[in-house]
Amino acid sequence: MLPTAVGVTWAGTKVLTDAPRHRAARPTVRVRFLSPAAAAAQHGRREHLVEISGEQATQPGTWGIRVGDSFVQVGPAISRYRDDEQVLWAVRPFREIDGTAPTWEATGDRRREDRDRRARDAAAESPTTADVDDAQLALTGPRDRRRLRRDRRRHAAQPPWPHDAVMTHYAWPDDPQVLARHHDARWEIEAIPTSGGHLPAWRFTPKGPRDTWVIGVHGRGAQRTELYRLIGLCLEARLPSLVVSYRTDQWTAQPARLTTLGTTEWRDVEAAMQLAMSRGARRVILAGFSMGGAIVAMTVRRSEFAGAVAGVILDSPALDWGPTLRHVATVRHVPRGIVPVVMLLARARARVDWAGLNQVASAGEFVHPILLVHGTGDEVTPIWLSDALAEARPDLVTYLRVEGAGHVKAWNVERARYEQAVLGFLDVVAGRPGHWRDRLPPNAGAAPIGDRRMLPVPRPAVSSGALRLWLPPPG
Repeated sequence: MLPTAVGVTWAGTKVLTDAPRHRAARPTVRVRFLSPAAAAAQHGRREHLVEISGEQATQPGTWGIRVGDSFVQVGPAISRYRDDEQVLWAVRPFREIDGTAPTWEATGDRRREDRDRRARDAAAESPTTADVDDAQLALTGPRDRRRLRRDRRRHAAQPPWPHDAVMTHYAWPDDPQVLARHHDARWEIEAIPTSGGHLPAWRFTPKGPRDTWVIGVHGRGAQRTELYRLIGLCLEARLPSLVVSYRTDQWTAQPARLTTLGTTEWRDVEAAMQLAMSRGARRVILAGFSMGGAIVAMTVRRSEFAGAVAGVILDSPALDWGPTLRHVATVRHVPRGIVPVVMLLARARARVDWAGLNQVASAGEFVHPILLVHGTGDEVTPIWLSDALAEARPDLVTYLRVEGAGHVKAWNVERARYEQAVLGFLDVVAGRPGHWRDRLPPNAGAAPIGDRRMLPVPRPAVSSGALRLWLPPPG
């Protein structure tokens, strides 16, 4: 037992502190796209529909599906059923985002036959009768000929066999040009100079840009595509946006071998802030998802440029790693007793500052307006940490609590509420006049924090009470 426990503990430490490596997503569902004509014949609705089978088929809200070279967004399920093999299917509307979905067209008299789903499935599962050629058909009796012709017509009327596809909550394809094209924005690559080399970033510039920029930070092991759901809203608000990398991302030139879970990665965000200001930004809004939320929180607490921050958006943030690791251990049925040992080893191996990463205990250090978003079904970061932060700083935190949403899936589950909350928050904090340097008190000294020095920042004039005016009630 002891060798097993030691092995599991060390394996957990390596998983936690090794820089994550991204793998190509494998197909998770099977899909069949229907044109409006086919959808009217099959489901009585004349619109683009997709039939999805698999465990993710009935996920609530808006999702993305990549099949081949095309990418579509699918809306909430309008119906669900099980086929003869008891495989769960869902029917959802879709719209094309990139490329053309391989839709099936239904024409002529075949529409009437296609309305009978059971007959359609039976014909699809028995292609032998449908594949009989004319020579064989001539050798059969009149009754068999009628049956075989009927089966062949039914089989010919079937949509193509489902395609293997990847269903993702990112809801956008990886190509940043697609996002820029949909929002009539310009996209370009930036290089952020840091102590460890240049880090790549994606810069989106809308038409008629404002002088407040949004800097987005993705989560641990996630792609930068994770932020597109938020960046699209920023572009609607005419805010230039910078989607950054940090030192452990494998797409950087020299990725770091170990992650410190935010202890040092915040310096990369600080460098991105400096780049934005050198490009003309007067203020910045920092947005972080999951571990990116922890990095953003460390930035506003420790950066000497914290005075440039107009506001903060945190989506499913990792506010305290101890409870987060225990929560993940419980969800994945790993003994929670190894968590303290893993944290001790991680501190020795990667120099993780667990106390400094406790954002709830450090809630008194926050001075910027915060939009906090979290789902009650989060399987990675426990929602009670966000509850605690909102309770500790009601003067700063505007809290959007989404019932049933999983990790960074609040947009997917409650898209309308999410977009209303984000756009309202951006309008309030980005509309505050003045340059960030003008908001610093005269003769401001520097207060030491760790091995850095942070300029004191005055408490913002906009309180969360004012921001809550535009947040709709839950439910």
